[in-house]
Amino acid sequence: MKHLGLTERVDLPIDRIPTRWYNVIPDLPRAPEEYIDNSTGKPVTREWLERIFVKSMAAQETSLERWIPIPEPVRDAYKLWRPTPLVRALALERELDTPRRSGSSTRRPRPAAATSSTPRSPRPTTRSATDTPGW
Repeated sequence: MKHLGLTERVDLPIDRIPTRWYNVIPDLPRAPEEYIDNSTGKPVTREWLERIFVKSMAAQETSLERWIPIPEPVRDAYKLWRPTPLVRALALERELDTPRRSGSSTRRPRPAAATSSTPRSPRPTTRSATDTPGW
């Protein structure tokens, strides 16, 4: 899509799939509030997070590293299908009169999932040998 000569939607080609995620926490003016366990009223620990996330995800939740490497199985999944294209917020950019580019991504179902008559098998939910979510 084009609007005033600017691209509104960005779909990355396979060779430009990112190799790392940006973690905003190190760049915040102050640390966010700690997660609280509703049953105890106390801050959660990494071990508590590992009860609901795989270890690598729990580590990301508590990381102070600015850049977090994207696991190879996740990057492989991105090569198959990118569910969230970046859509520039051109109206917001104009309203703020800013040279900065802003955007958002939305979760959309895979086109084939909406029209396929073939039953789909459930996605794996067990932890893999490399401690990354099953794909």
